[in-house]
Amino acid sequence: MDVPFLSSSAVNREHYHLVQSVEAALTPQQIDAILAHKVHVIRNRFARRVPSNADCFASLIILLYCFTTSSGNITRASLEFALPHAVTLAESGSSLKEKRIGYLFCTEMMKETDELQLMLVNTIRKDISNSDPKRICLALDILIANCPADAMPAITHHLFDLVAHTSPNVKRKTMMLIRTAGKRDPELLMNVRDKVLLRLNDHNANVVSAALLLLEEVTRADIIEPRRAMEMLTAGRFNPQSLRERNLRQLFVQVVGSLASQLSTADYENDRIRGVIDTIFNLLAKVVVTEHALILECFKTISRFPTNILHPYFISDTSHPLAIIRKLLGSRKPNTQYLCLECLLHLDPVLWAGVESDLSMAFDELEVNTIMTYLDSPDKTIRVKTLQVLSRVERTILLMHMTQLLSSPPNANEVELAQRALEVAAVYEQDGRAYASRLSEICGRLSSHEKASGKEKAGFSGARLVAESVVEQILLHLGRVNDAYCGEFVDGVIAIPPAEAGPTFSLVITAAVCEHGGLSSVSQEALLDNLAKRLKTNPPAIQEALLLSMLRTLARHGSSVAEVTTQVKELHQVSRSHIQRRCIQYLTFSSDLHPLHDIVRRARSSTLPDFLVALETPAGEIESSRGSEATVSPTGRVNIQRRLSTTSPPGKLRYEAYEAPKIGPKLMRRRNSNRSIDSSSSLGSHSTKSVRGSASSPRDINNPQDVWASHVKEDEEEPLSRTLTAGDLAMAAHDPQFMKVVSNPTSMPEASRSSDPIQGLIS
Repeated sequence: MDVPFLSSSAVNREHYHLVQSVEAALTPQQIDAILAHKVHVIRNRFARRVPSNADCFASLIILLYCFTTSSGNITRASLEFALPHAVTLAESGSSLKEKRIGYLFCTEMMKETDELQLMLVNTIRKDISNSDPKRICLALDILIANCPADAMPAITHHLFDLVAHTSPNVKRKTMMLIRTAGKRDPELLMNVRDKVLLRLNDHNANVVSAALLLLEEVTRADIIEPRRAMEMLTAGRFNPQSLRERNLRQLFVQVVGSLASQLSTADYENDRIRGVIDTIFNLLAKVVVTEHALILECFKTISRFPTNILHPYFISDTSHPLAIIRKLLGSRKPNTQYLCLECLLHLDPVLWAGVESDLSMAFDELEVNTIMTYLDSPDKTIRVKTLQVLSRVERTILLMHMTQLLSSPPNANEVELAQRALEVAAVYEQDGRAYASRLSEICGRLSSHEKASGKEKAGFSGARLVAESVVEQILLHLGRVNDAYCGEFVDGVIAIPPAEAGPTFSLVITAAVCEHGGLSSVSQEALLDNLAKRLKTNPPAIQEALLLSMLRTLARHGSSVAEVTTQVKELHQVSRSHIQRRCIQYLTFSSDLHPLHDIVRRARSSTLPDFLVALETPAGEIESSRGSEATVSPTGRVNIQRRLSTTSPPGKLRYEAYEAPKIGPKLMRRRNSNRSIDSSSSLGSHSTKSVRGSASSPRDINNPQDVWASHVKEDEEEPLSRTLTAGDLAMAAHDPQFMKVVSNPTSMPEASRSSDPIQGLIS
């Protein structure tokens, strides 16, 4: 604490020095020790003598500070010694601040079964029956924040009297308490329903606001019919001239909307209810353009009335409800644009889009063009809202817009165009199968552009061919729709032939089958076979994802498929070590599914990244890592390629700072089978062998367990898998034969000369 005592907020110098000591501590352990010592000091002080109200007030504040600052070592049970003093302070405090601290300490530390609970309730009852409005409000605040079960029977008869108290604050807080307690005790709401009528006409706006909320709660509890509750709002207090307070106007509109959703069609024939609707439209006509919250709340409420009831209000040209929207359309502020679109989205297009002959178009040509320009907004939310509005007016507009995006010049930003086309498809297509078909068209254009621009080569370039932002957008869309939609999507994407699916679309298929394959109407065996057929047509990065998705599908299917196993073995023969490792994983688990089922149960979710984490993390580390590792990055991007590859460098730290590094797999490995080490070399002897040949021998692949063990053994014995230390270099520098070879390389044997000198060194 860098401020002097007189300028600080400390209650006394003891509190001031305690805060200074805590802030000067270097470790959490030191802080807990300081706080525990202070609690011990106050405990002894209370045991020696009964503190005065001033001393008790300061000590309770210090104890509350210790409790909130501690890392958990100071518990409520360790502070129970101060509860009798807190109850005494709440009852006999000479000032409101002393009584408030006493109440606060009791509500924070006292259990519901504590024997002091009865004394606390008795103290609250005394304050509520007091003539001082400040003490009454204090007791009501305590009950609103935390109402003991034994308190309401003791004070119920006082609450009915306090509803008619002369103090506006007392009336408002009393109704707030009744509303809170009435959720547990509907009988309390039934006894107070007649008094609500009187408070709706109160001259104080805060009291009326509390009465409106209480009326909404009473109606929700079926104590008052919605029609009768709506009729209560036709009193003289609720008209545009009387509703001058902004907060009261907004709350009135909100409550009307809540009640309107509970009315029947016959209720709207009531003239008094029509009067409430008139009030809403009058408020909208007089609203200021800067009152965005009130404007939006008015349109939300209007949307809950039947269209035939709203029809007459939208015929008038002088006071059209959309006049305020026409004023805001030309704004360049995204928040204002969002407000206009959200208001239109809540209205039936029949009322403003000129669909019916007797209702003309609410906007002129220039204003319609302004709405259409929102389709090119840099803000994605604005674009999606515009698409939703246009979809309700005429769905063919969206199809024309998508065609325009997909027929744009090929030198444009293809990924951005694909993302915008996906936004249109997500709004336009109503079922998952149609969305999958549209997605195939969009990703097909993306793949053809990559081929035309020379990005795709014969050997593939791995993750570079995948538009991660496109994959992320599709998967996020699937996370927002229902299960039936996801199942239809899986049925649609697997129907696309492997030859027509580029890397981006293949990754989408892989992730969708992994996460939503169980919702598909296609059998799991057919899904497995479909994924296996895509292995040969994709680069290694996608092959890894396919193998992982096949593992997840294998767990759902419950048994291996012979044709799929054969295709995995064939892939193993022609792949490098990383894909070979995934192939061996699949073959191993296909022979014993119990470990695979355990991995599926440990996974946080059914998504591909979470399944990979469960697959690569030992069972004991899964729970400990869940608190520190996030599936979605702080920016909201799901970097699928980075999560899939276990050998690529991470973009962000996935562990706590300064944690000891762990030994991981080597990033590089010699694969030249022609290189060997001369067995007669003086620095070491190794038998000549082919790394690739030993890893992909056809006779070994029939026994996945042996192959897995041979890979581990190979990693242990391979010379280049060893770490070259400073000691190795020092020993080599003093080796006469090595120095002779370095100084005269022509003296090396032919076999050794063709090998890497460092390989012979570390052997």
